[in-house]
Amino acid sequence: MQAGQADHVENTDADQRNGRMCVLVSEPGVDADTLDTALTAVAASVYVVTPTEVGAQLWRALGARLILALGSAAVRAVIPWLALLHSAPSTATMAVLDGSREEILAVLERFDLWLPGRTPAPVVVQQVVAQWSMMERLSRTSGPRRIAGYNMVIDLGREEVVDTTEQRIPLTRSEFRLLAAMAVQPGRVVDFWQLGAVLPGQFRDADDAYNSVKVHIGRLRQKLTRATGWDGHLVSVRGRGFMLERRAPRPAAAVADSTLAADGVSDA
Repeated sequence: MQAGQADHVENTDADQRNGRMCVLVSEPGVDADTLDTALTAVAASVYVVTPTEVGAQLWRALGARLILALGSAAVRAVIPWLALLHSAPSTATMAVLDGSREEILAVLERFDLWLPGRTPAPVVVQQVVAQWSMMERLSRTSGPRRIAGYNMVIDLGREEVVDTTEQRIPLTRSEFRLLAAMAVQPGRVVDFWQLGAVLPGQFRDADDAYNSVKVHIGRLRQKLTRATGWDGHLVSVRGRGFMLERRAPRPAAAVADSTLAADGVSDA
């Protein structure tokens, strides 16, 4: 963290309660002082970090409500963590950078909001305030975000999963966090390191994190299978990680028909 941020640390607990916390990721060579000062005027705690400081330890230490990536290097550093960040209720991500329209769309499709790199600091601050206001308004009017899966609903705000009869599926906190990290981006692979970051405690090495994720996923899969009658919710992608499958399983008859058609067999 840059010098001058230590005086913000003592306000961490209060900032987490009122939602006014922002992590500003700024690449080397990009002057973030003006933006930092402007954000601090509306946010009691603004943490400025470099892209090399982005990682599991940072997200564990700070309960950020908004993550702002300033510059292309900062954006690239944040992208691998978007699934984890978006799994936390009322957490938003923003990016400020220049580029062609195609580059912008390709890189930022998973951010909640982006602005051109030339945007003046006061305008960025206005967008931050607007984003916070929207999150707070949505939390009051629409309640927690609910994500539907096959025969279950994942409620990020209440941190629970219910079946078709609204009965709660008993999951541990770690199991729910793993499921939420995948649920916010269904159909996308979340790698082992990102999944390991949502689990409590520290790991000795990458193998330790990998094994811990595998054990928790195994238990989670068993619980979801028993509660929903389907074992296809969590899809393993060899060598990469896991993803959440929301599509309903195909009936056995439909699978048989498609197999026969592929083999050139018909009833005619």
